[in-house]
Amino acid sequence: MSDMTEPHEKHEHHDKHEHHEHHGIEETLRERPGLAAILFDLRSVIGLLFVVYGLVLTVLGLIGETPEELAKAGGLALNLWMGLSMLIVGIIFYVWAFVKPPMPPEPDEMAQIDEGGPMHMGHH
Repeated sequence: MSDMTEPHEKHEHHDKHEHHEHHGIEETLRERPGLAAILFDLRSVIGLLFVVYGLVLTVLGLIGETPEELAKAGGLALNLWMGLSMLIVGIIFYVWAFVKPPMPPEPDEMAQIDEGGPMHMGHH
């Protein structure tokens, strides 16, 4: 009789293992959002704006500042320094978006969205 239960137990163990693997794959897929989700994240959009304006100011600071503008700024190349600062901030936003990407909503959160429930009030 123990011989009859062993294959059944092995089958149950195999099913649990398959379920665990399948669940792990779902968790991995849920944990890793696509590149489009990262690129259209608000942090990426803000980072892009900082990088673009930073590049413009950096180029203006390198080639476009006159001695009169430098005198107005107390001898500092403000366009250059602000451009470099904005480049650094934009890169930080991009690194942040890639290191901690946006997570897709949980299935219960999706159900609340479909029902129109108030997720922001903490009702589950």
